[in-house]
Amino acid sequence: AEGGSVRAFNDWSITFSRPWMGIDLNVIYSDSSLDGGECSAYSGQNAQCDGLLTFKAERTFY
Repeated sequence: AEGGSVRAFNDWSITFSRPWMGIDLNVIYSDSSLDGGECSAYSGQNAQCDGLLTFKAERTFY
């Protein structure tokens, strides 16, 4: 519920990286063990407790 608390939970992420034609490509998946009503107590990036898949491409220009 609003203003609730969670005694303990786990969160994790896994990252896959690969250079390709001078670009660093990354795929990142993150999630937590929180579920249902516990989600409102989590103040991280993803307050809905859904798993999050991120794609990232990075290149240095110097």
